[in-house]
Amino acid sequence: MRTKILIVTVIVGSFLSSCGQNTANTAQLAKSDSIQVSPEDLVIQPIAASDQTETIAKDISQEEFTAMLLAKDVSIIDVRTPQEFSQGNIRNSININSTDPELEVKLSSLDKNEPYVLYCVSARRSAGVMKVMKEKGFKEIYNLQGGYPAYAASNK
Repeated sequence: MRTKILIVTVIVGSFLSSCGQNTANTAQLAKSDSIQVSPEDLVIQPIAASDQTETIAKDISQEEFTAMLLAKDVSIIDVRTPQEFSQGNIRNSININSTDPELEVKLSSLDKNEPYVLYCVSARRSAGVMKVMKEKGFKEIYNLQGGYPAYAASNK
């Protein structure tokens, strides 16, 4: 990616520096019937898909989570068991049990381009689900450190 930016910078710089040269070159170009361009001048290198968007998969603190909720629309996934979920959860979160044999099927129904925050009790199970989601091509995944207990304690 840096190489492509450098190439574009060199081309633009060359173009801009040639604009200030004497007008004899411009007059000579105007008199010529055609401009000679080699095929190498027209080659455009495609940008690989991985260069266009990188996956974000990282742990976040309770403070970062609170700021994220205020700044953007994120989906919150509780990866604890349904029993744990029923004993208390973060408002508007959905429950996708990390031990469910259908975990990958349930994850495949989600939009891979949306941001997700995952949590459990200790951030271990959610870290495992984050890894699976990253491997499946999800673009933005966050793991809430401290899990639900830390969230509940800081939001009394």
